[in-house]
Formats: sequence, structure tokens, C-alpha cells
Amino acid sequence: MAWQSAHAPNSAAAALSQDGAQHRAACAALFRTELLRRVAAIARAIGAGDAVTVASEANALATGAFAFGLAGLAGDALRTERAARDGAMDEVACAFRSLQCGVHDALAALRAC
Repeated sequence: MAWQSAHAPNSAAAALSQDGAQHRAACAALFRTELLRRVAAIARAIGAGDAVTVASEANALATGAFAFGLAGLAGDALRTERAARDGAMDEVACAFRSLQCGVHDALAALRAC
């Protein structure tokens, strides 16, 4: 009995750690889907000249990227957002191209979660 009670906390900690890893992996999978959806929405908004939607979608993408430690993607999304808020659609297009280049690396990082 003493052996079991002495090891029970370790078992509980291991279970919590595994649950935490599974939760993080599930959240990363959801964000992968969200990332692709938001990038597509930004592309459509750029095509439509809709700076308000570009800014909103880019802001949401940056927030999620920061949550997963994807600083490069978050920075590109923030640059896209700022340019959209300034109404500088040429700058939006440039920032968005950089953002698109970072998507592959971000997806790979999220798969590793």
C-alpha cells in the first residue's frame, strides 16, 4: 500500500501531462484549420478591396499565432493588419505575400505540437 500511495502522485502527474499534451495537440489541429480559413478570407478580402475585413481577419490570425508561439506568422499578420487599417492596399498585398510564405513553416510547427 505504501508503494502505491507514494507513486500515485507521479501517476496523476503523468496523466495530467498526457492530458495536457493531448489538449495542446487538439488545439493546434483546430488552429491549423483556422489559420487556413483566415488566410483564405484575407485573400478574398484583398481581392474585393475590403480593408476592414483584411484588418479583422489578420488581427485574429495574429492573436492565434502568438498563442502558439508563431512569432513570424504573427508579425506578418500584424503588418498586414496595420497596412489595411491605414488603407494602404499595396502594402497589404506585400505584407500578405510575406504572410503566405510563412504559412508552410507555421503548419509544420503546429503539426509538431
